[in-house]
Amino acid sequence: MAEELHNSVSEITEISVITGVGYFLAAIGWGTVAGTAAIVLWSTASVTSALDFAELLGFMLFLSFFVGTFTLAGMVAIGLPITIILRALKQEDAAHFAIIGAFAGCIAMAVIFEVNWILDPELVLLLVSGAIAGFACALRWGKWRERVANSRSEKAQKISSGRRSNPIHDLTH
Repeated sequence: MAEELHNSVSEITEISVITGVGYFLAAIGWGTVAGTAAIVLWSTASVTSALDFAELLGFMLFLSFFVGTFTLAGMVAIGLPITIILRALKQEDAAHFAIIGAFAGCIAMAVIFEVNWILDPELVLLLVSGAIAGFACALRWGKWRERVANSRSEKAQKISSGRRSNPIHDLTH
């Protein structure tokens, strides 16, 4: 009897706060690295003067702080509300998160930096790096949310299929 009780209790799906925070921070990290890499690759390819290693490292650290700040703000202001909406709609799919993240990252950069739609290469860089950062961050977050949703659904199906029908209830309804 005690073994049956232990097995049924251990089947309850639990998501610890620490696990969620870890995936949240990992998503921000992915977005920061991807957005910084996009800017650094484009800018080093377009810069005619060669930077030494120390200057490049300083440039990357400054950019990663800058991109990380915007990624964190985007995740809090856009990512978490979208998570609530997609969970309510039962559409927590990594692809949905990634598409929304790329679009939100691009639009956020356009709004923050008041991009004039006369496309200047530097401004296009901001839009593309915002889209890449948003995509990477949302994809990482979306993959975890998809696993959580699938686990929740499997557990619910397992629990509902294990229940016996109530014949009295079936007769009255």
